[in-house]
Amino acid sequence: MKQVLLALGGLFLVVLAGLAVPTLGKARSLTDFSLEELMAMEVTTPAKSPRRFDQTPAAVFVITAEDIRRSGATTIPDLLRMVPGMQVAHIDGNKWAVSARGFNSRFANKLLVLIDGRSVYTPTFSGVYWDVQDTLLADIERIEVIRGPGGSLWGANAVNGIVNIITKSARDTQGGLAQARAGNLERGGGALRYGGKSGQNHYWRGFVQYFDRGPHHALPGETAEDDWQSWRGGFRSDRYPAPDEQLTLQGEAYGSRAGAARTEHLFTAPFVRTNTEPTQTNGGFLLARRSWEVSPAARNRLQAFVDHFQRRRNLLDEDERRTTLDVDFQNELALAAERKLTWGLGYRVSRGSFSGGQVVTYHPQRQTEHLLSVFAQAELPLVEERLTLYAGSKAEHFSSVGLEIQPSLRLLWTPSSRHSLWASAARAVGIPSRADQEALIILAVVPSDPPLPLTSQGNPNIKAESLKAFEIGYRALLNDSLSLDIATFYNIYDDLRNFEGEPAAFTLPAPLPPMTALYTSRNNETKVHSQGVEVALSWQAHQRLRLMGAYSYIDLRVKPRLGVEDFDFSAQKTPRHQASLRTWLDLPREWELNTWLRYVDALERGPVPSYVELDAKLSWAPRANLTLALVGRNLLDGRHQEFPLETFLKNSVTEVRRQVFAEAVLTF
Repeated sequence: MKQVLLALGGLFLVVLAGLAVPTLGKARSLTDFSLEELMAMEVTTPAKSPRRFDQTPAAVFVITAEDIRRSGATTIPDLLRMVPGMQVAHIDGNKWAVSARGFNSRFANKLLVLIDGRSVYTPTFSGVYWDVQDTLLADIERIEVIRGPGGSLWGANAVNGIVNIITKSARDTQGGLAQARAGNLERGGGALRYGGKSGQNHYWRGFVQYFDRGPHHALPGETAEDDWQSWRGGFRSDRYPAPDEQLTLQGEAYGSRAGAARTEHLFTAPFVRTNTEPTQTNGGFLLARRSWEVSPAARNRLQAFVDHFQRRRNLLDEDERRTTLDVDFQNELALAAERKLTWGLGYRVSRGSFSGGQVVTYHPQRQTEHLLSVFAQAELPLVEERLTLYAGSKAEHFSSVGLEIQPSLRLLWTPSSRHSLWASAARAVGIPSRADQEALIILAVVPSDPPLPLTSQGNPNIKAESLKAFEIGYRALLNDSLSLDIATFYNIYDDLRNFEGEPAAFTLPAPLPPMTALYTSRNNETKVHSQGVEVALSWQAHQRLRLMGAYSYIDLRVKPRLGVEDFDFSAQKTPRHQASLRTWLDLPREWELNTWLRYVDALERGPVPSYVELDAKLSWAPRANLTLALVGRNLLDGRHQEFPLETFLKNSVTEVRRQVFAEAVLTF
């Protein structure tokens, strides 16, 4: 607590000094980014078409390009810590647990993540490989985060939230950018990007980036094998053949090496070992999109992408290869009396294969999943410019579980231009992953004669998880310098997967040795109720000073069939309280000081203590095209733990280290 008080006191003195010093040079005022303009900016994720942020009937938080630039964060998961209601925890130096509104784990399966509308979800465990989602942060225009279900528009696995990362058009990234970083954990890294123009209406850019990051601190008795190297290169082309038409083509290729320390169970003595082979990933994607206006009342959007990757030593000892093709069409219609209709069709095929595993095996090793979808949402004004009803639903047919329907109703009341109140009711589903249905996992081997493997076996008849969600929110610009956003929710989850059951004997299938083993099968016997509140507050205290606060509370109650919480949605791994305070301070002579103070409540599992941390970024622009910065992260402790050791798939957990690095950014 003494460290926290000293940090806050020091921050207060710096703020006072910055406000007291007269202007000695040209300084950009924070009023260039007024709260009123931020409240009026357009967001696309909640309705799949542009809407004003302050007139959106959903719990939305937008991480802007300015938020990213001032944060000092170097990864997308760390940026998501800004969002109230998001749980983000470092497992080790290259792995995260990321979720919204609870259920946090490395294999969290209730958050849909998109990059420019391209889903990066994997059917392997219905989650995200965060170690390869490292697109160039300087190219991100904004990150739109929806807490709560979005299945009526975006489909399955948008259960507790949606993260949509939207990159800048090539037209907005003309010229060159060079970036370099070095520090105690940032052992070296940089990026180079250049954008140009061909003809009157065609813009393009290309980039490459690389980083090498060192390991964090090992827990007692554990091994810190979590260093991380990654390279990525890509391009984007935007052409505007007509005023209301845009053609986009973009692609990337990448490779990464993520260190790991895994506990593997063997069928012979010593029956267990630590495997430190790194996870190596290579992949890439190609995306094409066209949006055009058919008439003043109708607009179309057609997008297709192909994505391929291969991961060696994926989760434990298995190798994965996957190719996905996705095609999506959307139409927006402006009807009579201010009514609007958005509808669309989609098709996705994903082919995955696994090989080389002994601790984790899949039966069959190769499988192709198909998904057909159709959605529609109507916007119906009930009272002109005051009360609007949004009604929508999405129907999806999965080759694994059949047809699922996800409806929603949302009501928006805007009594004035500065205040809005919204409420919603929705259903969302989470589709079983390949691991749920087909994976055979060796949990332990009892050293008897003969040895007895204990396993968890996939269930081909497992059902989709379901959620009934109820939300109420209030959003207001209280005055020219103060904005407030509050969201509350009550969620009812049913048919959640777990690993409980009475063990039964069977013979291990090939290619495993034909030994007698015990297994429990995954099922849908768990129910969960959760409720909570999320608050975001922004205060323009001075033309040079802005403060942004966030707070979230969640109460998650698990009702398992046999009275034992499942590892994947344990309430013991969800912090009840989280809070943060970010400050932006513009100093004279082109200096900036940005700080970020965070509090995360303790986790009962582990246990993992609560922690308070401070990030700070001091930057100086000696010339208009050059910025130099010194960044400190996790400054209040030399190291701290953020997530517990798992009893399942025992990957190593490390303590996050204090980090300091220097950064230079040159534009030309």
